[in-house]
Amino acid sequence: LIKNAPVKTNNTPKFVYRGILLDTSRNFYHVDSILRTLDAMSYNKLNVLHWHIVDAFSWPVESKVHPELTKKGAYSTDILYPYEEIKKIINYAKSRAIRVMPEFNMPGNTFIVSDAHPEIMSCLNKQPNWDKFGPEPPSGQLNIGYPRGPLHLTSSPNTWWKEDPVIELYVCDHPGESIESLVKGWFNQTVGKIQEMGKVPFAREDSVLNFGYEAKNTTIVEAWVSEDSVGKVVDKGYRAIATSWNRYYLDCGHGSWLSNFEGSS
Repeated sequence: LIKNAPVKTNNTPKFVYRGILLDTSRNFYHVDSILRTLDAMSYNKLNVLHWHIVDAFSWPVESKVHPELTKKGAYSTDILYPYEEIKKIINYAKSRAIRVMPEFNMPGNTFIVSDAHPEIMSCLNKQPNWDKFGPEPPSGQLNIGYPRGPLHLTSSPNTWWKEDPVIELYVCDHPGESIESLVKGWFNQTVGKIQEMGKVPFAREDSVLNFGYEAKNTTIVEAWVSEDSVGKVVDKGYRAIATSWNRYYLDCGHGSWLSNFEGSS
């Protein structure tokens, strides 16, 4: 017999967002490994897979709109994620109450796009002082002065464009424009496209803290530079995700492993 039965228990997680980030651009993970990771997440009540799927090193995701990005940007023809496998991962996660949140890192850290579209790129593979143009080699970011581009996605801005003579000339030829205004314009266009698709924009803290971009308060901001960033982001009216690199990054948590350069990765 159970005394004082029936017993009712109300138990809800303290944090709405409980996730991990998996980077499959630098290091490719086969689908089976990702599904195994999703299983482990479900056992531990984690509910968001932040899928860092594209970065400077590879474009492993199939694009039906711009297939040339995959054709020229994947490590090889068998090291990529076809459309059907991506659907499989998303559905597998959904059945375990896990949301898959893809990250297409832009406008910075996009060297791999140059393999297909060098005409829209800036600061490509600067050597030997690569750390002046990016967190790690090879450097390269979308040219924010370019009037059009094939991509309308979200990311975090940076200040490396100031070292690009093409951008410098564009700003000189367009009175009233600046690096900051170009970045804001890029984000306005990008976020608008995302919202048109019924999606929630997700940006890193650089965009709202360093460049003064005023996104709608529906935007979720990743606070990754320091613990203090969370409060700064929240004070601006945004929802924040705490991912301070010196605490939570498994490759360099509690201190960066890279000390010979000024790069940040």
